[in-house]
Amino acid sequence: MVGSGALAGNPFQIDREFLAKKLNFSGVIPNSLLGVSDRDFIAEFLFWSTLTMNHLSRLAEDLIIYSSAEFGYVSLADAYRYCLLYSLSFLSR
Repeated sequence: MVGSGALAGNPFQIDREFLAKKLNFSGVIPNSLLGVSDRDFIAEFLFWSTLTMNHLSRLAEDLIIYSSAEFGYVSLADAYRYCLLYSLSFLSR
């Protein structure tokens, strides 16, 4: 991406292949727009990881509610109940 600039390239006459070789880059990208504009994968990863964590949070909330005495649909092992009680008491401080 040597000489790509922010988007429109570089107005100076530089030898991009020579500079890339001196900087130990693997090569030169012929189209400067492809070199600097392909950052969608970061936004997509953040979106999907946030959405996944949101779904896991809602699932955990449902498990907590359904294992309470009012519902009793799910029974959790004692180790998970103590862990849950400890985390809830820690958050209430």
